[in-house]
Amino acid sequence: RSQHGCKCIYIREAYMEANDEDFKFFFGVNRAEYGYIEGNCSDCFMPSRRGRRAKLTPRDSLLWSLRWLRSGINMKELAKLSYVSYVTFHRAIWQALVIMEEQIVPKLLFKPPIDELPVALHFPDAKLVVDGTIQQFTCGATLQFKDRQTFFSHKHKAYGIKSEVIVATTGQAIFARSGFPASIHDKKLFELGQAEVATYLQGYAIIGDSA
Repeated sequence: RSQHGCKCIYIREAYMEANDEDFKFFFGVNRAEYGYIEGNCSDCFMPSRRGRRAKLTPRDSLLWSLRWLRSGINMKELAKLSYVSYVTFHRAIWQALVIMEEQIVPKLLFKPPIDELPVALHFPDAKLVVDGTIQQFTCGATLQFKDRQTFFSHKHKAYGIKSEVIVATTGQAIFARSGFPASIHDKKLFELGQAEVATYLQGYAIIGDSA
């Protein structure tokens, strides 16, 4: 039995018993990469209120969040496998995602001297490329009407949140942010965060598609 009775046997067995290939297939990262994530994130979780023992440990939350990102399975279905309520599961997953974004993403970003980057083919003044995409979620039907419009992407015909990544011409990511409504246009999203990258651009152009 697991540390908290019958809860999370499914995810803990996958963590303990999966071989390296199955682990990567199941969670989208290999064991070494997961070890790096857990090592940087596990101490950032808020302790349980009133001294109660958490229903999901930091490891549970991290594993479930990776499983959710990897599988695209409805969060309510995953909550049933964890034997905790959907509200508890949802809160734990989003806490894990926020912690990973704060603790992992900045460490993975690359900050090369922009003068040393090669220029983009056919764009001699450009050394950076920007693009946005959405992370789809399946609970759109449960949103209130105003939220449905906010989180619906007409381009992708799906509900979700939008992320933006800027990469150098070497292919290395130098800037990333997420958590914006899917309905926002890529160009508008870039304009909202332009001040954050303006000092890094140093007068060089940046390439982005019109859609």
